[in-house]
Amino acid sequence: MAHDPVRALHALLERERKALRTGALDQLAPLTDEKTRLMTRLQRDRYTRPTLDRLRDQVVRNSRLLEAVRRGAAAAQAQIDEIRNGGPPLDTYDSHGQRNCLNRGASRLERRA
Repeated sequence: MAHDPVRALHALLERERKALRTGALDQLAPLTDEKTRLMTRLQRDRYTRPTLDRLRDQVVRNSRLLEAVRRGAAAAQAQIDEIRNGGPPLDTYDSHGQRNCLNRGASRLERRA
């Protein structure tokens, strides 16, 4: 076969893995169409179970990496939001038992030169 879809998909999954591990997320979208095309070709042809298992293992590995990237981005966004909003509310009580919130409402973000 002039263009082996198994080898091509293996190489593509390695590129995807490298992009995920290095944070080059802008490189992921262009791989999607090619990956879809190669997967379609795999469905048309017959391959041995070990060959398909190796590809499946790569896909699972990359899926785990992608999920880790997603969780990391969500955690970073949560931290950014917390900083913008002044952090969690800090309630204190005065000598008369009245509750006071020290940072509710206005953002406390300072910008220094």
